[in-house]
Parts: sequence; C-alpha cells; structure tokens
Amino acid sequence: MVVEDIKRSGSKTFLILHDNVAGHPEYSKELFKALIPLGIRWIGQSSISLRKDKEMLKLCRLSGCVALFFGLESVSPSSLTGMKKTLKSIEETEEAIKIIQDNGIAFHPSLFWGLIRIRKPFFDDTLEFLARTKLPRWLYMF
Repeated sequence: MVVEDIKRSGSKTFLILHDNVAGHPEYSKELFKALIPLGIRWIGQSSISLRKDKEMLKLCRLSGCVALFFGLESVSPSSLTGMKKTLKSIEETEEAIKIIQDNGIAFHPSLFWGLIRIRKPFFDDTLEFLARTKLPRWLYMF
C-alpha cells in the first residue's frame, strides 16, 4: 500500500513518518527493495541500531534515503547516566554516526536541551561533539 500511495502521488520527495523506519527489519527491507525502482528521495527516523545491519543500510540508501533523524538525547557522559540508550559511550555514538554516514545517509541528531539534571558540562560536551563529528548544523533537503 505504501508503494502504491507513493506511485500515485507523482512526487519524487517524501518524509516517511514512522518512529523507526527500520524497526521491523523484514518488512523494512522489502519496502526498501520496492522503493528502489521508483527513483524517489526520502528522509525518515530510525533507531541507531540500524548501524548493525549492513544489508539494511545499503537497501535504505538505494531506496532513496538521503537522511535519517536519530534520537541521541545527549552526548554528555554526565547526562547519559540513567538514560536507557542503546549506545553507552560517546565513542560508540561516533562510530555509529560514521557507519551511517559512510553508507551515504546524512545523520540528523536529536538532542535534549533543558533536562533538570543537565549542568554546564552538557553544553560544552555537546558543542565539542558536534564540532568533532562535523554533523550538519541543519538538515538540507533535496
């Protein structure tokens, strides 16, 4: 149904609104395969666990994915304590970003600002992280 809706739309650019476009690997891979011949470009949102599935990453890019939004929440070690995130270190996060970007997909991070437990080191850590990883300051489209 998704593929038929895309075909009928006549558009070539899409925002796929789903909390985790790669969350159901079997379905996602089939969807991405079906999107490849359509020649579209799209952005969406995914779990950072996408980095572990090389086939999924390749299909995602081939299907027209140009960027994905990821909920990092924080890159400050002091703020990560207590958050139930998949990646437990900044090094793991940086490696995941590199893997995703090396597969031709722009990495758009979501970071929390203003949590009660956030202190000054959070801001410095975040600015250093963004400079070090060279993540885009904004997500430009198409």
